[in-house]
Amino acid sequence: MNAPTNNPTIVAVGECTLDDYVLQGETHVGGIALNFAVHAARCGARASLVSRVGNDGLAGVRTALTANGVSDEHLVTDHSAPTARQRIHILPDGERSFPAGGFTFGSMQGFLPDAQAAAHIAIQDAVACPCYTQALPLFNHVMRLPITGLRIADFSDLSDFGRDPGVVARHAPALAVAFVGGDNAHEPALQEIARAGNCVIVLTLGAQGSIGFEHEARHVQPAVAVERTVDTTGCGDAFQAAFIVSWLRQRNVPAALAAGAAHAATVARHRGAF
Repeated sequence: MNAPTNNPTIVAVGECTLDDYVLQGETHVGGIALNFAVHAARCGARASLVSRVGNDGLAGVRTALTANGVSDEHLVTDHSAPTARQRIHILPDGERSFPAGGFTFGSMQGFLPDAQAAAHIAIQDAVACPCYTQALPLFNHVMRLPITGLRIADFSDLSDFGRDPGVVARHAPALAVAFVGGDNAHEPALQEIARAGNCVIVLTLGAQGSIGFEHEARHVQPAVAVERTVDTTGCGDAFQAAFIVSWLRQRNVPAALAAGAAHAATVARHRGAF
């Protein structure tokens, strides 16, 4: 496994979205890859993004990247399709839900990194990519790219895979870190995946904290309390980014879990993912 580095380079590959806050009548830029890249930069990494947006999202995404010191060299514009879009319901307690049919892949449909982006990905310390139904062709492509760094995957809550951790097991041999969200019932299977290989598995449980599985070890991290939760959108992406930056620097799972929890708490205090 690659040696720790104090100044890691991290590239996020995946979607940027326009997040429509239905009940509040607001729209914010977001998306798993954009959120991850922004938060990785805020945690001190040299971050970049490989993605595609439509004309409707270009200005907002570029502004977010520039404001946070994230490279937009490999942000592509699709002039024929709109930016990916996500409808979000923010409830009075700050928790969010995603209405059925509220996500459209838009300009990300069929997107794969071009040769220049692939060459950039190949030399980063880590590449992070989400794994869910619409993004599977992109995820599988990234998994096949020849790289010198480490692969990081976000499997969300496994709902696109029938809640079956088997998808994590299939990809774990090629991964350095895998994130899974939401359900303590996955603990035994995730522990076994970690025990069988070299992939660190992180189970995130929202307000119940997180658990890191590293070979035989099981590390528990409570969530950091927030006086008033405004919006939990992006908390998971912030957690993952902070975890990865810390882990690349120290290879210390408990320290990385603590860094993730602390950074995620800062996001819950305001509207928007960053």
